[in-house]
Amino acid sequence: MIGRLIAIFVIATALGIVWNLALVGGLPLVLDPSKTAVYSAELREAHSIPLDELRSLIDEGDAFLLDGRSEDDYAEEHIPSAMSVPADEAEDMADFIMSQVPPEGLVVVYCESADCYAAAHLFDFLRNLGYSDVRLFLGGLPEWKEAGLAVEEGKE
Repeated sequence: MIGRLIAIFVIATALGIVWNLALVGGLPLVLDPSKTAVYSAELREAHSIPLDELRSLIDEGDAFLLDGRSEDDYAEEHIPSAMSVPADEAEDMADFIMSQVPPEGLVVVYCESADCYAAAHLFDFLRNLGYSDVRLFLGGLPEWKEAGLAVEEGKE
């Protein structure tokens, strides 16, 4: 009886691994911490960008800014030049993202705050998609507004 259970477990595990490998964008069998460790405070800081540097990059057109909040939040207000890429829709938007943002370009993601899951999720997604220079604007929209900087309204 135990032998059968072990055999079933081994077969089910093997089938699961084969199925996962066959899927485009399947789960990695071994996690690459350099691409998923944004949840660690040290790495969040290592990949963060301060407000003054972000402003400079935006002014010079040297960064692509992605807003990870919902489309409704984006339409209400967002940082000028930001593109709306809701974190929960990022996988469905992969082709669009890649057509608009070159993988070798600097990409900055933001949402509501340093604790916002959306920016962290978008950060991980972009790194796994092949973007190597992805940064987090941890203060997000609140820090931008507190600095007295302009925001835009609307979906475009």
